[in-house]
Amino acid sequence: MIVCVLSIGISQNQNQSNLTIFMEKLMSYCVLMQEKAFIEKRETRVEIYEDHALFDGKYYEFDESIACETLSFHYNAKGNISKANTLECHDQKGTKKLIFQLGSGRVRID
Repeated sequence: MIVCVLSIGISQNQNQSNLTIFMEKLMSYCVLMQEKAFIEKRETRVEIYEDHALFDGKYYEFDESIACETLSFHYNAKGNISKANTLECHDQKGTKKLIFQLGSGRVRID
């Protein structure tokens, strides 16, 4: 029997800052909570604090070099966000924003 394993390495773009990568992860978690709310037909909560976040009760600790504003919202059973929001996070090199749009529930990094 021959077993073939394909390994795909994802190299980090050297031009991307830790903050940019962090914001992309945070955005992915938020989209995951939106999808979970829609699929499970129930409300999911997102709570973001200065040094950690709770995604539907699951704890996610931030790198100590990154700090965020406090923000709390939820996605309803249809996947709609409860309110439009802007989340600002920063590290020693700069500031980035996550912008949550009402209606579509889209989120983007600015």
